[in-house]
Amino acid sequence: MILWASTCVDGLMTTQEQQACIKDLLAAERPGGGWAFAAIYNWRRSDDSPQDLTTPDGYGTGFVIFVLRKAGVATTDPAIQRGITWLKTHQRVSGRWFTRSLNKDQEHYISHAGSAYAIMALTSCGEK
Repeated sequence: MILWASTCVDGLMTTQEQQACIKDLLAAERPGGGWAFAAIYNWRRSDDSPQDLTTPDGYGTGFVIFVLRKAGVATTDPAIQRGITWLKTHQRVSGRWFTRSLNKDQEHYISHAGSAYAIMALTSCGEK
């Protein structure tokens, strides 16, 4: 989030800090493209079940692509391209992208935010 904010407010991060954050986000890409929300946002589940740190989801993928684009990463970057492909191939019939709740497996309201980030990511890359 600070990387995103730093694209709007000077002085929040140095150029070196921004580049390190970009590098970390790119390194968090899952095999086959996409990012897992739980892997980029450490949260203990209220039901004490383990977080799924490996499965890409709409929130993780959409958020990371959107923030990377805001930070100036080109749409031609291979990770961005893989993420776009992941988003285009994982949209549900309902039009949404699923994201498992970081809290408990009853309601997955985070899918709404994840779907918004997926749309913002695709739009930031000139995709529909």
